[in-house]
Amino acid sequence: MAELNRRARWAMEAKGKLWGPELEVGRVGYRAGDRIVTLAPGANGEIVTSERGTVIAVDVKRRELGATMDDGRFQRFADQDIDADHLAHGYAVTVHRSQGATVTRAHVLEDGGGRELAYVKMSRARECTTLYPVADSPEQATDDLARSWSHSRRIGWAIDAGTPTREPQTARTVDAPEPARLRHARLVAERAALAAVIPPESGFHYFSAQARVRQLTRELEALDNAKGFEVFNGTPLGQAATDWDARRREWHRCLVRAEQAGPRERHQLRKRAKGAAEREGPLRDAFERLAAPERARIEAELPEAKKLRDELEGRHHGRLHFEAAHPEALRRLELLERQIKTAAYDMDVERQSLDGIAPQRPNVPQPHRGLARERVLDRSIGLEL
Repeated sequence: MAELNRRARWAMEAKGKLWGPELEVGRVGYRAGDRIVTLAPGANGEIVTSERGTVIAVDVKRRELGATMDDGRFQRFADQDIDADHLAHGYAVTVHRSQGATVTRAHVLEDGGGRELAYVKMSRARECTTLYPVADSPEQATDDLARSWSHSRRIGWAIDAGTPTREPQTARTVDAPEPARLRHARLVAERAALAAVIPPESGFHYFSAQARVRQLTRELEALDNAKGFEVFNGTPLGQAATDWDARRREWHRCLVRAEQAGPRERHQLRKRAKGAAEREGPLRDAFERLAAPERARIEAELPEAKKLRDELEGRHHGRLHFEAAHPEALRRLELLERQIKTAAYDMDVERQSLDGIAPQRPNVPQPHRGLARERVLDRSIGLEL
């Protein structure tokens, strides 16, 4: 079984279906995308034997796994729940562990077991089951299967146990409703565990950091090209850049006109150009005095801004990848938020009932007259409006 799992995981990794960091537990490694199966109960009764799921998040530092189980719930694995006695890869499982499971296609290694196990392993797939018998020829395989599947090996063997359950296997009549405070606490704990493995939303911070890098780069280019009057408009630095640029333009304009003017006018224009050049020097020095501290500030801040932008970019893309790969986790989180609101309202109703106060319906604005006059169910708090 270990060899089958190893080969199956190698194929998954070759197809790029595993991603992110790997948490090594003994000789076994787990990454997001891995199929897992539980080998023993754990997590204070939250985990039972032979449950299967898919890893959606790995925290190497805390040595924790987050997985979506086949029954749709989110489950956190940590501490002893991830050791070799409690967890394993679930690409290939024994017939006993597959009881109750339903898959699209099944590949079965035939190694005997009688009629009962034959029924279990041949009834797991919706579409098709491929059987791999061990024999020297097809004829021998046919004879071996006919002989093995025609005999009952164990009377009363469980054929299909259904989906694993955490409920004690005792007869019960009517279950008592779960108190609202306990339901609220359970939902809050599940939301916290799920939120811990979902990458945080960092899009706003990433785009803000990206805009900051662009602004600093633009300011530095403006200082290097003496264009501060465009970026630092309304500041002493901007005014100094404007004055310096005006003298430079005047000097250049006079020289250009002098090339096309007559001798007399050429003399006057060159004289004006010389005066503009003499006035440009002090203006350039004034600009550089004001620009030097700004340039030093930007050159010190820009590397840190780029570092922060790159870090937030990685987080942002990680979040987008997670959303694309595991939309069910986000839907589950949204559902938990609504259920927590409902449980909080039920807690308030229970408290008022214990205090002898009739629970009051909240004031809810009436729908607009233009809307259809149908009864709308607000599922977030469980009230009919």
